[in-house]
Amino acid sequence: MRPSQSFNVILFYSTQGGGASSIKRRASVPSWSRYGRVAEGVLRLDRHKSTERAKTEPMPAIKRALSMSPAPEAIFFLSDGYFDDSVVSEITQVNARRAQFMCLVFDEQYLTDASGLAAPEKEGSQRMRRIADANRGDCKIVTAKDLAK
Repeated sequence: MRPSQSFNVILFYSTQGGGASSIKRRASVPSWSRYGRVAEGVLRLDRHKSTERAKTEPMPAIKRALSMSPAPEAIFFLSDGYFDDSVVSEITQVNARRAQFMCLVFDEQYLTDASGLAAPEKEGSQRMRRIADANRGDCKIVTAKDLAK
């Protein structure tokens, strides 16, 4: 990042039981933060480890990110991609300001792969790739080898 750029982190996850009441989201900081606080944002992500697993609903967090002022130029979307397929078109529809979506796939199976070989696309990673393609972005499957760098 350049010193003139800023960022924010919006966490989203679902807890067991499903339903709208179980969807959680929160910002790591109340508004845009400057370049010097990148490490702080990453540390907050690292400290938030949920052991509960449920189907994820990213749209409330995506809508929150897209409504921020000033409008984001890019959104780094980290997920395993296991959410309803309708989310792909819904993101493109609500992205009226045309933020670039950089999708990073974090899936437990990929995260155990240290082979260095190209990861085979799964349903979740295919969904994330479609989001990136439809929103001027790129998609990267993160593997154990990537994390070891």
